[in-house]
Amino acid sequence: MAHFNTTPTPLLRLDGASVSWALTIIDRTDICHHLDTWRRVDGYDPTKGGRPKSVNDRTILALYLILARSGQPMHLTTMTTLLASPDTTDMALELLNLPSRDRARRVGDSYATQHNNWYHRLWRALHSFLDVVDPFDNIPHRARLTRAEFNRLMDEQDPERHEEKWQRATYVFNELVMASTEDMPEEYRANWQGDLTLDGTLIPGVRRGNNRWTNRPDDLMSSEPEAGWYSRDGQQETHGENKRTRNAKHVWGWEATLVAGVIRDQGPYEQPHLIMGMAFDRPSHNPAIRGLQAMRHLTDDPTTPKGVVVGDRAYFAVAKTKDFHEPLRKKGYTLVGDYKSNQLGQRGSFETMSLVEGHWYCPAMPKPLVEATEDFYAGRIDEATYNQRINERRAFAMRRKGKDLSGESQRFMCPGRGKGKTLACPLVEKSQRQDARDRGLPSISGPNLSTARNGKGKCCTNRDSVTIPNKEGMRYRQTGPAFKTPEWKKVYGTWRNVIETRNDYVKNNRGGAAIGDHTRRPVRGFAAAFFYTALGVVAANVSMIRRFLGRVDRDEKTPPPGTRDPQPPRDPAREKASPNAPPAQHVA
Repeated sequence: MAHFNTTPTPLLRLDGASVSWALTIIDRTDICHHLDTWRRVDGYDPTKGGRPKSVNDRTILALYLILARSGQPMHLTTMTTLLASPDTTDMALELLNLPSRDRARRVGDSYATQHNNWYHRLWRALHSFLDVVDPFDNIPHRARLTRAEFNRLMDEQDPERHEEKWQRATYVFNELVMASTEDMPEEYRANWQGDLTLDGTLIPGVRRGNNRWTNRPDDLMSSEPEAGWYSRDGQQETHGENKRTRNAKHVWGWEATLVAGVIRDQGPYEQPHLIMGMAFDRPSHNPAIRGLQAMRHLTDDPTTPKGVVVGDRAYFAVAKTKDFHEPLRKKGYTLVGDYKSNQLGQRGSFETMSLVEGHWYCPAMPKPLVEATEDFYAGRIDEATYNQRINERRAFAMRRKGKDLSGESQRFMCPGRGKGKTLACPLVEKSQRQDARDRGLPSISGPNLSTARNGKGKCCTNRDSVTIPNKEGMRYRQTGPAFKTPEWKKVYGTWRNVIETRNDYVKNNRGGAAIGDHTRRPVRGFAAAFFYTALGVVAANVSMIRRFLGRVDRDEKTPPPGTRDPQPPRDPAREKASPNAPPAQHVA
């Protein structure tokens, strides 16, 4: 039974303004309608009668949004204390569809004396909402299960219903997240050009997790058995219960995949990069699938601009192409990413053209340029030589011709042809060769020329262009700037730093809800953790918007950024392997 202070001290004020804001967020969505529809699908029949709810979905969601924005712990006890506060206005109660203070007192249901009654009403309203969207709705959390009991309950689940509820949760919480971005005035929202960056971040659960070292049937599970282990040693992350790195830091919890919309020109008042989507799962389970789920409401909307998508190696280098690369490219997105150490150099070919670290190049490109990154990471060349070779690659790059709107193929032109030629190639027409010589462009000769001549690929024989199907090199191909060029470092570094700072902002108290502290969100289970994380994202967005609009009102312009371009996040494994690796900037 919950215990309450009989003379509660309010931690914040519940008034008409705060309630109106929360209800506006909810009413921008259709989630209350969907919740009612899903309950009827699940078997609820409102015509059978029964006592009407004292607290409906709209009310409980509004109260939680107010708590999240205030930075207070999202406890039902805090919420009950807030209702009982003498500072709570009757206007606020009326907007929340709750009885006024006088009416509640007349019927013996006073907020000030009937704390337990109101606590349990709020508790029932919360769980009534969570049950509709909980894919693990048959897993109890009041007592710890044995591994055998948990496995039996998981085996009893209907896979189709499990997936349906997972999709419900993802839809509902993304609706709330997108509704929070509409607090930003339209004139500023229009500055977003469709650029996205995503990453997974740990959301700690209860302190006690499942046994990592044994798999006995009578082992007690965590009180949140649906969660998983997140492990990190000195250099890299390792996920899952089967990772037995005993010297690593192990945390029991969840992984939230957050998607931020990147603003290329933040303006003099530094317009914030808002979080625009999220998904939820155990650490390192289906990161690419969850990443795509977190973006689906954006990618499937034909009115949403399509820009650059940046993710770390868990998405670009490791994901199956059908789960990440292919659907995004078909929607018109440009992909920029990093590679694992065994994915460098040439990773494919088409009509004698070489796919080198994401871009198509002329078959005459010299071997030292093809292997530049491998040589650099192995310490065989220094940083200055590496940067020079990356720059020399530009002359051999196949040039994109036109735009492909179907997502099926892309036309490319030989670097020795056209007005934008970058090479003097003896294999092209005389007029093209003469124009290249007049412009002083580098010439192909020797073994490199023989390689191109003997291959007789379409890139050397077709005077107009060559069409490359997008399925060629799908995993490794990048449609943004060439790998490791200054342009690539700026895009990849900026986008990655944006999402790292958003992850931190949601989890610490600067963003309001401090989701990284599991004691501020005591309700257990997958749906509750997903819900509280979504509240933290909403609070972070609202906080960033409020601070930005405050700077605009005060005409408080931010100083221009430093001259140093953003760098990709640090990679300790590569730094150790290569003493000549370029310096990397720590993520803020």
